[in-house]
Amino acid sequence: MIVETAVTHFAQWGCLNSSMPKIAADVGISQAGLLHHFGSKQKLLNQSSGPGRTMRSRCSTARSMPRRPIR
Repeated sequence: MIVETAVTHFAQWGCLNSSMPKIAADVGISQAGLLHHFGSKQKLLNQSSGPGRTMRSRCSTARSMPRRPIR
């Protein structure tokens, strides 16, 4: 669920405009918990784009998902 939420954020706002606190909040964990699992936004982005799927294909999937309001 973390990776899928991150993909949605990266697809909607791009890597630079996505934030770890917002991703963590949408997942329902703390930012510290998110960093514990991935270490950095770059590592989360790398995990989101592979293996076997390109970031473009993940973003296409995320764009087709229903959008949720920003909290």
